Amino acid sequence: MNLDNFDYQLPKSQIAQYPKPGRADSRLLLARPSLAGFSDMQFRELPSLLSPGDLLVVNNTRVLPARMFATKPTGGKVEIMLERILDSSTALVQLHGNKSIRRDQELMVKQRALVVRKSRQEFFVVQTSDDQPIAALFEQYGHMPLPPYVDRDSEAQDEDRYQTVYAEHPGAVAAPTAGLHFDDRLMHEITEMGVDWTSITLHIGAGTFKPIHCENILNHRMHREWLEVNQETCQKITATRQSGYRVIAVGTTVARALESAAADGVLEPLPLA
Repeated sequence: MNLDNFDYQLPKSQIAQYPKPGRADSRLLLARPSLAGFSDMQFRELPSLLSPGDLLVVNNTRVLPARMFATKPTGGKVEIMLERILDSSTALVQLHGNKSIRRDQELMVKQRALVVRKSRQEFFVVQTSDDQPIAALFEQYGHMPLPPYVDRDSEAQDEDRYQTVYAEHPGAVAAPTAGLHFDDRLMHEITEMGVDWTSITLHIGAGTFKPIHCENILNHRMHREWLEVNQETCQKITATRQSGYRVIAVGTTVARALESAAADGVLEPLPLA
């Protein structure tokens, strides 16, 4: 399976740089493979495609302000992109600067210092010099990590709009974008018609922005991400399927999590990976 099999032309004019005023105002493409047809809809019309008894599965991860900027003692600029928090004072990150980064190098974020402890493939392990919580450092000085196809700096509104309304557990460095189009009103409407909800947690890592460089995509090495599929979600999915209703994964992160939890042919709770 070659990389060029997935080539297509997408004009830049068709890549939205800002969200619609309302989350549910976004477009929705309905694909019916059996009928070989496609229909353009609005996301607010989603309830017309659902039936009472269906189950929607969402990813309740919460995006951290994962992009941060630091300076070297020499004055050189370094961009820090969080991959994941390792413990209270250390994190796995990507570092981008004009020159190479060395071990034990100190990076200043405002008045706080980070120390580069070691490299790990394309990532680095950094630690706060005062052992203060590193998550708090990102929360205070970080910026929302907009995807590379959004060609602008993050703005204040992105702190809300680049986050699902049901985001709960902090840990992602990219949003589960399929869920960004739900608003409270739409979720209430769907619930009132008898559609149930459940959730998984998959903290999307910075590797999601990593380009594929090998010609055969089967040789591409995927990054690891933290995930959880709990017992309640497994029970709801099993009950829905046994009743003959549909289980609908909201986005690829949910689909991947459920595939991992059912890798042996039976859906079982998956604490983490």
